[in-house]
Amino acid sequence: MPIDDAKECAGPEISALLEALADCCHPRASRLLQQLCANPDMCGPELEQVQRDARHVLCLSFGTMEASRRLSAMALQ
Repeated sequence: MPIDDAKECAGPEISALLEALADCCHPRASRLLQQLCANPDMCGPELEQVQRDARHVLCLSFGTMEASRRLSAMALQ
């Protein structure tokens, strides 16, 4: 499923993750985006793991402050 379509049918947490990762060039970000697009209604432990992975990738790519800013819409800080 394309990112825009996934954003439309996903909940707020998934949409925020898709937005936060959208311009990240890290190879793992691409895999996380694919995982989120494939399962836009993800929840529970699987979503929690993707949130942790997204935070880690964003910290590696942009630094802690920018990762926190990008994830602030989800209160994942």
